Amino acid sequence: MLVGVSDPQVVDNYGLSAKAAGAEMHAVTSTEEAQAWLETNDPLAIAIDMMSDGAETSCLGVRGIARLANVPVIGLAPELHDLAFPEMYGWGGDDVARLGVPADLIPRLRGLTVSTASLHPPPSKGGAVVADADRRRRVLFARVLRTAGYDVRFALDANEAVRASRDESAKLIIADADIGPEGGVAVAKRLRDEGVVIPIVIPSAPKKMGQLRLDIEGLPKVAVTDGFAPPENLLFVANELGRSGATDGRSSARLLYGTVVGFRHAGRDEDAFGCTYNISAGGLYVRTLAPLDGGEDVWIELRPPRSDRRVRLEGKVVWRRRFGPIESATVPPGFGIQISDGAQGDLARYEAGYRAFAADTVGV
Repeated sequence: MLVGVSDPQVVDNYGLSAKAAGAEMHAVTSTEEAQAWLETNDPLAIAIDMMSDGAETSCLGVRGIARLANVPVIGLAPELHDLAFPEMYGWGGDDVARLGVPADLIPRLRGLTVSTASLHPPPSKGGAVVADADRRRRVLFARVLRTAGYDVRFALDANEAVRASRDESAKLIIADADIGPEGGVAVAKRLRDEGVVIPIVIPSAPKKMGQLRLDIEGLPKVAVTDGFAPPENLLFVANELGRSGATDGRSSARLLYGTVVGFRHAGRDEDAFGCTYNISAGGLYVRTLAPLDGGEDVWIELRPPRSDRRVRLEGKVVWRRRFGPIESATVPPGFGIQISDGAQGDLARYEAGYRAFAADTVGV
């Protein structure tokens, strides 16, 4: 389904791209039309003009429909910049493509048309308690956690959160910093006093994060994170808490970092585009609905942390995750790259930017 694109010629071009990917397209111009069509139809994917009236409402409306939880939403942006991706992720979307470049949808749709009917979702990771009074955040957080294999239950205040977290099936708690008069830190302290040691993530407004991190000092497996960042970042933080004290052979820490990245098979003519999810000194993960295959040589271009210029790097795709509930969702759909080289001076620039970012972020 194409939402919010009104130019007939552009609509026709998107229809041709959908056909090339083995799909059919249905176009609507308004949120109301979209809602009416979705009452009786289950789309393969939804593409929304991010500049159209009601675009955010349309995306959040889709995320409020349980049967469409596994339908990806792609934002169409007139310009791919570092704000477009987190804005779309914050609406519950999954990717961003260039508005007016229908060919960008072909690789994304092709990956979705592969039948997965005979495959089964990964086993459950146990229960996750989402304690948040805001329905929008509950819906977005729950979708991410369910995709990762958690069975989600909600709590609307601190007391509910504590009670739900005492259940033996609970393996993760998301407790909003401002849940009720006590807040997520009080939930964490109460549970630790009771001997409950499962990971606790506390989403917060950025301006409060510094003080909250001081408040949780000494509490094991508790972390404060940016509540306005893409909801998938919760999964990264939860995974890091779950492996606290373990060793995985990493030569450098993986850090959340989102920026536009151009990528292409080595030697090809044109870049495709995605957004970084996390980075390390020797690699990075690109979030996209059109991941490259493992083993492929790849060229990438991005702006490293603490840098005012883009760098061009070379690497190899070391693993890939397609969209859908059939694959273990420790990360969003995309692919991981091991960096091997770069244009003159660019590899050193990337590594220096990473080191400065790591020093500011985790003190290493």
